[in-house]
Amino acid sequence: MQACEQMMLRGDAQFLLCHYHRKMSSRIASGQFKSIVVGADTLVPLSAPGRNGAPRWRLRGGKPVKYLAYSAQSGLGRIVAARWGTKGQAFTLETIFTSHLAATLQSMARAGDGVAWLPRTLAEDDISAGLLVEAGDADLKIPIEIRLFRPAARQSHAVEAIWAAFERS
Repeated sequence: MQACEQMMLRGDAQFLLCHYHRKMSSRIASGQFKSIVVGADTLVPLSAPGRNGAPRWRLRGGKPVKYLAYSAQSGLGRIVAARWGTKGQAFTLETIFTSHLAATLQSMARAGDGVAWLPRTLAEDDISAGLLVEAGDADLKIPIEIRLFRPAARQSHAVEAIWAAFERS
């Protein structure tokens, strides 16, 4: 996300399609850019199941939970940090691995290495197959938007046509 924001700020790209949450920090959520919602998803804390089918790692009070984190440069990492910073949580996270890729964290969660907040659309097959289970209560899920950003200033005819098509749909 950080690299994509830089490209948008330099004018090297006309569009940015990304996960978005109103509480996340972003350098492109200013008046310099406009955006539209093109989809929705939910970040869900997931863990491999234990022998009894319950999550191997469960988010609740007690001992720290092994946490598979997104890097600070990641958009999903910013979203999770904005929602589950160090304040007011009933659980303790012990970061054991960091990546900017959700697919990497998914593989590690599936292997039983810890809990990761993953987009439900990405993890749906693993959830359906019982390879990943929810590691916490419903209030730990984070609803997110999928947004398309563009510069607010008038763009080329092609960019404006693409934008108009998204606005119509």
